Amino acid sequence: LGCWAMVPRAELEHTAVALAAVITAGYLAISLRRRRQRRMSSRDEGDASAPASLVVFDASDGFDAAAVVRTVREHGVACVRGFYPPESVRSWRDALAQLEMDGQTIHRRNRNQGRWELNFDPTGPVFSSAGPGPGGPGGILGDPRLVSVVRGLLGPRSRAETCGVVCSAPGSAEQRWHQDVPHLFSSGPHLPPHFLAVFVPTCAIDGVNGPTEFKVGTHVRANVVRPPRRLALHCDVGSVILFDGRILHRGGPNRGDRSRDVIFLNVCRQWFRDVYNKIEHRLERTI
Repeated sequence: LGCWAMVPRAELEHTAVALAAVITAGYLAISLRRRRQRRMSSRDEGDASAPASLVVFDASDGFDAAAVVRTVREHGVACVRGFYPPESVRSWRDALAQLEMDGQTIHRRNRNQGRWELNFDPTGPVFSSAGPGPGGPGGILGDPRLVSVVRGLLGPRSRAETCGVVCSAPGSAEQRWHQDVPHLFSSGPHLPPHFLAVFVPTCAIDGVNGPTEFKVGTHVRANVVRPPRRLALHCDVGSVILFDGRILHRGGPNRGDRSRDVIFLNVCRQWFRDVYNKIEHRLERTI
């Protein structure tokens, strides 16, 4: 108390006013954030649900690459169940886990609470046609059906820019709605996709462990202001999910007791560079 008695009264008053301003600003920021979260939550509760049949295919019924391409163009997302043999997916999962143990990740970053991303070399065997080991299954891009869809959406020249695994631990929080990449221009007509995300779940995705949720059709700028239709995609091991990077989506909260890991591959047109998700020591491969 003695030291404060030596401080001039005017300076004490100035300090008190500044401190009060800081506390008030912090309170207002917290209040606005909570109000925004409640508003977004109420909006979500009012959103209509889109039927899964709108975008889901079953490879056991035959694969129609042109139909998958049309679906991604129209709705922004498609899911093909039974696309890969489950044992191949488990082999890729184990191979990537071994690469992580060997320190072969080229980047690691947190996404949000309980969720992180590991990046690997897209020229490696898991993502190429060689497969993870001698005599083992081919890599993700070793399937000509997937390559035909990629080329149907992105043209004859495209690049696998980033790839890896997104891990969602038990108790992980729900992501905010986001796009992976923005539109190329702020105005003008809708353009074909320049970025395609490929998801390969390594476990069954259900309502417990946090499926990826999409606002169907929001890859088209004009649809963002329309009442959205939400769709949480549930699928088994062996499925593949493909979506336009401009669509609004989010990872759900993992309420289960096991990690929900998804192998991903980001593919883009030859001339596009994703500067918003910059990765140091980025490696690329041409498809």
